[in-house]
Amino acid sequence: GVLQPISVAGAGLLEGQGGVVFSPGPGTADAALLGLRGSGITGSGPVATFRFRVLRDGDARLRIANVVARDPANHRIQPGSLTQALTTALPTHTLLLSPSPNPAQGEANVAFALASSGEADLSIFAVDGRRVRTLAHGPRAPGEYRIRWRGDDDAGRPQAPGVYWVRLSTAGRTWNRRIVFLR
Repeated sequence: GVLQPISVAGAGLLEGQGGVVFSPGPGTADAALLGLRGSGITGSGPVATFRFRVLRDGDARLRIANVVARDPANHRIQPGSLTQALTTALPTHTLLLSPSPNPAQGEANVAFALASSGEADLSIFAVDGRRVRTLAHGPRAPGEYRIRWRGDDDAGRPQAPGVYWVRLSTAGRTWNRRIVFLR
């Protein structure tokens, strides 16, 4: 409900080996080499590029759901490390997602993605500008992160219901998201 698939295109790896990439349905890609070959697909690199239309803010939860590999006789084979490499794909953009639920009562999840490693600071601020809670601070590897905020400050004291700001600062850039916290 956050993204809508709009297109899939080959990224060059298969086409350079006499193969094709096509899409039998939204968000799906099939890739094949044409003709029988003993070596199969060789090399490394992107196989397909997916394009999406953003429908609303939120966690898209993009994942590779399934990888099926077949031999020249069309028998299913285990793709081995390919599956692990595909399912642990790193984000291509750094961003701060909208907290959820919002408004929150009791606790909220704050999620962000880092496209590259570096220092990251994720904090909650009151509307008067004072830092209420530091949720994450320090070096982070590329990847997706989810942190729970229970409406408290750094000392664990519950904060008053109201509007707060979530701020992510990394690589010289800052992202802000508003959250309404109820009791």
